[in-house]
Amino acid sequence: SSPATLQLSTVHLLALLLAEDGQQQGKPPTSTEPAPSLSLLLDQARIKDADDKTESEKTETVSCGSVLCQCLVQLYDGLGMDSTADMQGRTAVGNSLALLLAHSKTAKHTALQLGFVDSAMEHMKDLHAQLNLESLNTGKTAGLKKDDPAVMHLLLSLHLLRNFMLQYQDGKVAAVEAGVSQVVHKLWSWGMVNTTLMAAMLGLLATYTAHCAKACSSLAVSSRTGGKASHEGSAGSSVVHSLVKMATKQSTQGSRAHLKTVFAVLANLALSNVCRGILWKSNFLQGFSTVVPGRGSKDKKQTSLAAKWLAVLVNVSFSLDGQQMLIKVPDMLCLLVEHVQSSPRPCQAMALLVLRNLCFHPANKPRIVAHEKVVETLLRCMESGSLQSKAVASSGLWALVTNCQKGKVALKNAAVSHRLEESWQAIRRDPPTSNKEQKLVQQCLYNMKTVISLVRS
Repeated sequence: SSPATLQLSTVHLLALLLAEDGQQQGKPPTSTEPAPSLSLLLDQARIKDADDKTESEKTETVSCGSVLCQCLVQLYDGLGMDSTADMQGRTAVGNSLALLLAHSKTAKHTALQLGFVDSAMEHMKDLHAQLNLESLNTGKTAGLKKDDPAVMHLLLSLHLLRNFMLQYQDGKVAAVEAGVSQVVHKLWSWGMVNTTLMAAMLGLLATYTAHCAKACSSLAVSSRTGGKASHEGSAGSSVVHSLVKMATKQSTQGSRAHLKTVFAVLANLALSNVCRGILWKSNFLQGFSTVVPGRGSKDKKQTSLAAKWLAVLVNVSFSLDGQQMLIKVPDMLCLLVEHVQSSPRPCQAMALLVLRNLCFHPANKPRIVAHEKVVETLLRCMESGSLQSKAVASSGLWALVTNCQKGKVALKNAAVSHRLEESWQAIRRDPPTSNKEQKLVQQCLYNMKTVISLVRS
């Protein structure tokens, strides 16, 4: 039944408090002391009341977040979806529960124990079946609207799941086991005709795949049939393939709908061996050859697209197989050098990082050293770049001369010793102002000393 007026008012008040606290936490700190937060209060343990049933439970600790979660989950599951009042009440309770899950770790743990993930998956499967049945009855899918009851409940379920998994590894593992990738894959076609639903699914995937290898791998073996595919990307029909198609289509056609979130998900997936294989086999990485470096503020769209691409390439380049993939992309080294030399600073930093990572691949070192602009670009970063750029560039030069005779000869012929010594003196003249800068200075000096020693030997 619909919640009572007082009950619903309490739910609204809780949501308002949590939302206001979230906004306050998102503001820059005004002092060195940590700002007071509801999260600390919600997760603070306390002893159960003395009038509990058993003696053993009297000393058991609980938290406000856990108790509130139990109440809200029970209320949320008890509400129907038939009348308008039920839908309004369920939406209010769901929004309050989503905010609580975003704030409280103990609330997430309690929700996991209550089987929240499994119940959410079953609910989303039922809603998917309802959408399919309605489309068969009407013969239309393009008319799917945001205010459709099934869509509204799907959006709420996706919102709840996303907040539940936020920075919660146990929740992500539970979602993998519950088959969230299969459910998202089933809903993908509906997301293609409803931009709001697609945005919610992509937001869920961005949280789901962040720092979770199991979640990334599950998207590579997903299928619409409910069972798991026998191998990655079976018949080219996994969620990863769908993401690649969307990113390729939108980046080449100039569309910007969902582009930022799609590339954020792909950047997460690039850390997975299985997903990197799909990115390569689908020729997605080769698309970077068409990304021209944006110059200045007049070309913001191109600069934004380049930054999204480079974020993916950075994660790809942290593995040996990924480095081998990137070096095979046409004009990769030339493009990276051009980004380092002429792109805005964020793109410069990422392009330099990719270039540095490629220098660590043993088989690629002779090819990189033979390129006429790579070594010169690294040396220029040593001479005029920021301290962070100098640290990255020096490690790239260090990698090229370590266990590579061709690298030593090439740098010796380029007379890099004198230029590195000048950079050495420049770094030593500027004392570091923080512990982070101190570590960067030490790293730079060590790398340059090693390079100079190996080149001169």
